[in-house]
Amino acid sequence: MDVCEVVAVTKGVLKSEPFVRAFTHTTAKLSSVKKGCLFVAFEPACIEEAVRLGAYGVLFEKQAPISDPEIAWICVENLQEAVFKLLYYKFLDAPLSLYKLSSLEIEIFNKLAKAPGVCAFEGDFLELLNLDLKGIHTLLLTHTPQTHPQEIASTPLHSLTSATF
Repeated sequence: MDVCEVVAVTKGVLKSEPFVRAFTHTTAKLSSVKKGCLFVAFEPACIEEAVRLGAYGVLFEKQAPISDPEIAWICVENLQEAVFKLLYYKFLDAPLSLYKLSSLEIEIFNKLAKAPGVCAFEGDFLELLNLDLKGIHTLLLTHTPQTHPQEIASTPLHSLTSATF
């Protein structure tokens, strides 16, 4: 996703003049930070480590010390709402049907059916930003408990699909 897209969609403020123009993927997990990612700072204490690991941008709320002016520092009023806006933007033009299933239902589906164009996704909503939607017409979602304080994965799916931005 392009830096300008992230700023516009989240209604954020770009606090630096970055040399980077786009992000390769998005994550809030330090273990998933790689060169080129947009780090979503649900855990502000992890920002410096994410930058050290190669994050090209940091999406944060309130304040954060700008340690590297060459990357994108994007400040938003509400981090969780900003993530939902990015998801809404991603799915806006996708001809996709979304269904929320329990972990057991996903497991049964995976054992019984391998339908083309149907993707069973387990994980938090933030990781959906990295999903390639080509050839997918149905997305089955479930979630696993997350450790970050916002617990974005536990947010009901209807709040994402019926959101008005």
